Amino acid sequence: MLRATRRGFRKPTFVISEAGRRVATLAGIDRRGGEFAVAGRRFQVFHEGRTRITLTGSAGYVATADGDGSHWSISSAAGRWEFTSSDSAWELRLDGDPIGVVRPESASAWQADLPGDLPLPLRVFVFYLALEPAA
Repeated sequence: MLRATRRGFRKPTFVISEAGRRVATLAGIDRRGGEFAVAGRRFQVFHEGRTRITLTGSAGYVATADGDGSHWSISSAAGRWEFTSSDSAWELRLDGDPIGVVRPESASAWQADLPGDLPLPLRVFVFYLALEPAA
């Protein structure tokens, strides 16, 4: 399970941890995107207009999310998923079946129960999609 803790307000940073160990820091998040590092590899999130968000790494394209802010279709080499907001949480679905959830713990902390077989950069990207409105 991943956990995000917000630091700062004007240009917030989210510290992402797993089992109490920091695994990434989402820095400089705003409506244009942000960046993070996982295991020494840098990733960038870019907004391409209002309906597409792309994740890239040092090797290029990693994933794309197309949607409207409350519903995203996520595509990557690892597969395709739907990510939808409800009243109190975000739900990750594969072929219509729920496989993960992102929900707030408090005003400055969130938790994500996402499948462990998703690569960590992709799990952080899913977390980004849920956290971006809070940035």
